[in-house]
Amino acid sequence: MVTIHIIVEGGVYDQQVACNVEALRESFYGFFSRLLNSNNVSIVVEIGASDRNAARSFLRNGKQRFLWVDSDSPNTDDWYEKMNSGDRPIVIPSTERDKIYFMIQEMEAWFLKQPQCLYRWAQKERFQISENKGLISNHSIIKNKDIESLSKPSKKVKILVSTFFHTTSRSGRKKGVKYGKLTSAPRIIDELDVDSLKENDAQLTRFSCAVAIMTDE
Repeated sequence: MVTIHIIVEGGVYDQQVACNVEALRESFYGFFSRLLNSNNVSIVVEIGASDRNAARSFLRNGKQRFLWVDSDSPNTDDWYEKMNSGDRPIVIPSTERDKIYFMIQEMEAWFLKQPQCLYRWAQKERFQISENKGLISNHSIIKNKDIESLSKPSKKVKILVSTFFHTTSRSGRKKGVKYGKLTSAPRIIDELDVDSLKENDAQLTRFSCAVAIMTDE
């Protein structure tokens, strides 16, 4: 049995949202467990707050660890340059870069690649589907687009969620659903079809292969 530590960018150091951060950690644990689907791997997930905090935690830890961060750019080299800038630069040794993986450009890109997960989430949350809006996959902000080239996927998810789902008050007033990184994302992650997503995501494929090689050693 191999134990791997996965540090994921996200969350904040705030007691008021501690339960939401824990929900995010649990959802990522479930996500990576489904992705790896191996009895030979024990997974420990840590929510690392900002990308810089997550990177420092990654560099402090032992050998069997991986880092998942938002790239915030279609070019992942930009992330390393950003880490190496500012008053307190973080230098990532070349020997460690094969253990770093990117949610290009943000975690929400996974949702945009697989918009049906939003329907499954909305159904479980008992949100209503707004009429005459068509399919999410046909919306102009993602239809025929290279998802990994889209900037700020989180903002796009926010637009899609408020456009396609709503709640109705007792007085009959309809209100668009609000998307939140800590309030909504954990439950949406739970609805991702990881096998299908991996086929459309080079980073997830690379990660799965790296862990498989580790467990064979």
